[in-house]
Amino acid sequence: MTNAITINNQDLTLRQYKGQMVITFKDIDLVHNRPQGTASRNFRRNRQHFIEGEDYFKICPDEIRRHKIMSISPKVREDIVFITESGYLMLVKSFTDDLSWEVQRQLVKTYFRYKEQFSVSESKQAKEYEYFDKTYNGEPVLTTADIEHITSIKQATIAWWFRQKAEAVKDYYYLEKLELQKFKNENPRLPRLSKQLYAITRSGFVKFCKAYGINMEEPKCFEQKEQPKISAVHRIYDTFCKHYNIKRYQLTEDMAKILKCGENGIVNESCILRKTDNDEYKIFTDPTMPLLERQFTLTENLGRIMAGQLRENANPDINYDQEARLFGIVVMAMSLFFDK
Repeated sequence: MTNAITINNQDLTLRQYKGQMVITFKDIDLVHNRPQGTASRNFRRNRQHFIEGEDYFKICPDEIRRHKIMSISPKVREDIVFITESGYLMLVKSFTDDLSWEVQRQLVKTYFRYKEQFSVSESKQAKEYEYFDKTYNGEPVLTTADIEHITSIKQATIAWWFRQKAEAVKDYYYLEKLELQKFKNENPRLPRLSKQLYAITRSGFVKFCKAYGINMEEPKCFEQKEQPKISAVHRIYDTFCKHYNIKRYQLTEDMAKILKCGENGIVNESCILRKTDNDEYKIFTDPTMPLLERQFTLTENLGRIMAGQLRENANPDINYDQEARLFGIVVMAMSLFFDK
């Protein structure tokens, strides 16, 4: 048995919590050859003498699974008590037969002194598994290894449940060959992978936990991130771009040299406005401009388009520069009001 020692011909699984070796009531009854329930009864009778956090820990099922203290059924909902060395010595004071004295000596000298070796083994296991956020096509996902680490349910069981009970694409992605390589490229921190992998979505994880009676907080990778607020200027700009068939581009130095030589457009140092033969407008702006200046330049050029400055029948009596500037000022003022 892995991570176990033998006391009184009984295999006792090693358990550690918060840096201390701990033991269950069932373990105590087993190695002392006592009827099941003896240790827990003694604990309840003398509960007032035991200090939580020093003599015992009361741990919820989710934390037991998360820290892999022991394997428990997914249906377990009640907290479980684990006894420390000091709690054990207090608990077995009434066990005075020869066998009990020998068992106490073995437990204290071997089990409760196994902390150092156990910690090394635990550290090695921790290095073998490392959690980090993963995505598939930009969507947050978990692997079966992640879910095993969170719930202590074996990967084989997890994979079986998703194959039999879950909906592909919605609840999980079954990845192999090219799709698996794509997943690896998207998540370069992944260790060497097998030939197949299940990428579990948020809906799949929620359904799995519900099916196995697991009540726990949703992993942070699935938390809904607040979408950045879109300013009123951008909303107005997007609306006009769709209506007037306007395309926006970043203005590079090389592009500026070429565009400034063209016709049928408006040119200045930080922005160039062009109209194509098929009535499509293109606005090229310098990405290094300060945000407010760039926003005003965009709205100013929208004003030129709306006023018809680039049309063949443009009115020479209209001061288009003034009209465009006025439009830009009005839009910027409106955006300040709506963005409050």
